Amino acid sequence: MLQEEAKAALEFVCYCARCGASLADPRNLVNLYSDTGRSICFWWCHACGAKGEAVEVDRVTAPHMAEE
Repeated sequence: MLQEEAKAALEFVCYCARCGASLADPRNLVNLYSDTGRSICFWWCHACGAKGEAVEVDRVTAPHMAEE
């Protein structure tokens, strides 16, 4: 069960946003959790010390660009 959760988290975020190191290294921290029905992945990179959250987006609304 724990390995399945780890695989799901690594599918959500695979690489460090700062240095590009793989987050599959066991020295890194990758934690997938749910808050009010949306998935959030907290990650910390051992290589450079960067940390962050990746949030699953269901829908994006963008303005309609005028055609020239």
